[in-house]
Amino acid sequence: MAVNNDPARKVLIAVCPMWDIRWPPLGLSYLASYLESQGIAVDILDINIDVYSNSSTERKELWRMESYNHWFFEDKFERLAFQDQIDQYAQNILDKGYQVVGFSLYAANILFSVKLATILKKANPELFIIFGGPACWFLHDHPKMPIQYMVSPKTSESFIEPGVVDVFVRGEGEEAAKRVILSHFNSYKDKVPGTVVYSQGRYIIQEPPQRINDLDKLPYPDWERVSLDLYREEIGVPILFSRGCVNRCAFCIDWKIWQKKYRVRSAENIFQEMREVVEKYKVNVFVSNDLLFNARLDVLEDLAGFIINSGLKISWNVQGLIRADMGFPLLRKMRVSGLERVTYGVESLSDKVLKDMGKPYNFSDIQKVLRNSKKAGIVTAFNLIVGFPTESEKDFIQTKERLALIKDDVDMIAGLQGCGLKDGSDIYMHPEKYSILPELKNDFWKSLRGNNNLEVRQRRINELSDFAQKLGLKIEFKGIPAPSS
Repeated sequence: MAVNNDPARKVLIAVCPMWDIRWPPLGLSYLASYLESQGIAVDILDINIDVYSNSSTERKELWRMESYNHWFFEDKFERLAFQDQIDQYAQNILDKGYQVVGFSLYAANILFSVKLATILKKANPELFIIFGGPACWFLHDHPKMPIQYMVSPKTSESFIEPGVVDVFVRGEGEEAAKRVILSHFNSYKDKVPGTVVYSQGRYIIQEPPQRINDLDKLPYPDWERVSLDLYREEIGVPILFSRGCVNRCAFCIDWKIWQKKYRVRSAENIFQEMREVVEKYKVNVFVSNDLLFNARLDVLEDLAGFIINSGLKISWNVQGLIRADMGFPLLRKMRVSGLERVTYGVESLSDKVLKDMGKPYNFSDIQKVLRNSKKAGIVTAFNLIVGFPTESEKDFIQTKERLALIKDDVDMIAGLQGCGLKDGSDIYMHPEKYSILPELKNDFWKSLRGNNNLEVRQRRINELSDFAQKLGLKIEFKGIPAPSS
């Protein structure tokens, strides 16, 4: 396939609010580097950080996770009054003469992206618009819009008029986006796996996405395209260790988005990127965006060895799963290499609930890993999910009691939130298996027995939050499910 290097044929990829303000967008940076390596000129526009940076202190509160509903539900989003800014971004994009504009979609930035794309398409019908990202993964049988997250949970109507988006990219975007863009520029029809294409008045679903099996072949993200000093955290960058997950948790959909396949980069490839970032950008802080960093302990052992032997002075932060076989010697070696913090996806301290969630560990394993992590000098945090469908009041009380037992081995609770029904998760797809009333979805579900509903989950979150604070445990994020309006 011929690659067209005409620099006038410029591509813009953008991420709209609301998204992470702590770190520059890793997905866009990977995509830009890959497209550039294929001869496609690309610009990155982080509208999210731009809007945030130019907002008042009061308005910046909208970027807290507690404000999620304000971005996702149409009536609440309208009240945020972003229209003038959306119009301005649309005009700036049009003035630059881009031929292709791609948007990275997550649940909370769908409405902003839709409004901007609609204005762009109306002003220039020839503009080729691509939507990709996690929010484009799940399909359903809506007559006009096969992408599930593009349909309003309130009205069941599509958020966007058919044809505004020319192509949806599902799954990993690098190779699919390349093929879609080259097909458009060179005026031929390429049936790209992992896409949903608008043609002759309807969307056509192509073959399932193809995975990138060798992550070492991806070029490193190009951080020259973003202003690192705009982001909220100490100047640093996100880094990819792996894609996918080895777990199949009943409440989660992320492992499905990565096509049920876990892949990991080699330790040497990760290390070489770290060294390049330090030398090229004078940045020595890294945060892993992986679902879990510790599925391959041999890679971690080698990575820590590379860092220590090189004398590279960095700090890195990760999130991972509880593994009883991840012992103190490895944890200490990683700490010496610069590992500052681990956030563990614990989710519950009840063995019964953990089993129902599909977790491959128990409370004894949790105790062991937290104790060894703390002993190794690592800042140790974990997440808790309250009100899983099978969680009884007895299970909840047990979690409280066990929290007191481990309080000295943990620094903070990173996230405390209620269990919602994510579209596509096992508890969403099989409500009867978890004794859930099938007609109620999202945060409003309730159990058949009536002992677990929105009010119960709200009460348990507040009760556990108060208890944790009495134990001296900081809670970084508390998400209380609430009605959408």
